[in-house]
Amino acid sequence: MPASPPSALRARILEGLARMLNTPDVWAEKEAHAAEALRIARQIGDATTEAQALITLTWSRSHRADTNQDLTGYAEARRIAGEARAYTALMRAAISESDTLEGWGRHEAATEVARRGIAQAEEYGVARTSGAFLAINLAEPLVSLGRWDEALEVIEHALDLAPPPPYRASLMGFSLDILLARGDVEGAEALFHESHSILAKGTYRDQTLLPNLRRELKLRLAQGHDAQALELIAAVLRAEDAHANPRYASPRYGWPFLVSALHAATVIIPGRAGAPGSPGTAARPGPSGTQGGPGPSTVAGPPGSSVVARGVMGLPGAALPDGEEATAEQVALRLREVAEKLEIRGELQRAQSLTFAAMISRDLAAWDTATQAWEALSQPYARAQTLLAAAEAAIAPPGGKEPVGQAGGVRESVAERLSTARALAERLGAVPLLAEIDSLARRARISLTGEAPAEETRLGLTAREFEVLKLVTRGLSNREIAGELFISVKTVSVHVSNILAKLGAASRGEAAATAHRLHLFTTA
Repeated sequence: MPASPPSALRARILEGLARMLNTPDVWAEKEAHAAEALRIARQIGDATTEAQALITLTWSRSHRADTNQDLTGYAEARRIAGEARAYTALMRAAISESDTLEGWGRHEAATEVARRGIAQAEEYGVARTSGAFLAINLAEPLVSLGRWDEALEVIEHALDLAPPPPYRASLMGFSLDILLARGDVEGAEALFHESHSILAKGTYRDQTLLPNLRRELKLRLAQGHDAQALELIAAVLRAEDAHANPRYASPRYGWPFLVSALHAATVIIPGRAGAPGSPGTAARPGPSGTQGGPGPSTVAGPPGSSVVARGVMGLPGAALPDGEEATAEQVALRLREVAEKLEIRGELQRAQSLTFAAMISRDLAAWDTATQAWEALSQPYARAQTLLAAAEAAIAPPGGKEPVGQAGGVRESVAERLSTARALAERLGAVPLLAEIDSLARRARISLTGEAPAEETRLGLTAREFEVLKLVTRGLSNREIAGELFISVKTVSVHVSNILAKLGAASRGEAAATAHRLHLFTTA
């Protein structure tokens, strides 16, 4: 198509080509085509192509920049499209803007744009198509914000409209996320198979591939199929498809997969197999709250031996050359290599990268920084998960180090983190996460429900030391305690010294105050 004279056909071809270029290696070309299409459309007065090119250019620039990128191009595109009655461009502006805002972590703003777009879709008679796509863009920020029941209502309404199969699969994906987080593994399995039957018939970009691979990973872990989960991660990391490998894909979809994969490879799988994790990691149950026996922590067997190799998302098998096995530690190291080269664009990806870094260091300060990032983004589920990890880091720092601070202060900070995490998880109905929080609280001898914990698990004290502490809080002297418990005064003195040391208390009064503050006794 000749560049001269300028023509509407050339502008439309350039704009259409710009939309199709979506990998990092052609991003500059994408923007150049969109800019040229915009210039031509303005020159010849083609309002529809002008609006479409402006949307493409704004979306493109926003996806390679931070959250300071100017989004006024969307508003201008809507104005131009509205005056030209170009309803397709109007719908695309709403879809693209809500997508951009969610990618930046501006969840509330994304919901507002998506809702307005859905209302317009109903007005224009395209609720089943553009409206369903916007329902996807509404469900995603609602899930991020922890408004899960509201998200499920949006999804149900959109599915009732019988949207196109790919839209249906995307909507079901967010339902699957919620079901897994709430512990409904059977329901999640059914949704996975239904959505996979749709996605297996087409070719998709990273925005579809990586989220669904991440869902399969979480599902396999929830089912206790650790070998399949590890194999899936390895297959993704060696995929040649730029849209299926976080090394080549957009950071927006790469980071969430890396975080889930690292958690699987360094925490869940080694923890259940009874094997040590990669350097600097702890072994504890993962956020999926999975049950069932542990699976092997290696990927063995020829290609084709796993669900991945049988065609999930069209990825190859994960077996390494020459019959080698990919261990969880090897996979974790590869994930770290990929993460080191992955860009961080905006606060949402920053929170994801901070979480990834905290999983490597297991440092309390790193977990607290990640928690603050999730809190700033108003994402309660991720915040609860990092609060739980921070509580564990406070109790058992990496490298066998002693907890920082006095015992009483450490307990109080752990109790505060776990209490906040529990309240968030309870509100969300995240039953598996609640179980993890309660499990750590029991192991740490902390009551989160207002009830006193089992006597043998309180404060790290022995049963007898705990009895002595209870009497100390009542103001009894050593001699009076000895009479109550039928032991010698000398033995009481030894118990009191042990109690003060374990609580980091300087005096009997301080030990009693700690017991009162932590509500250790129903009657004290």
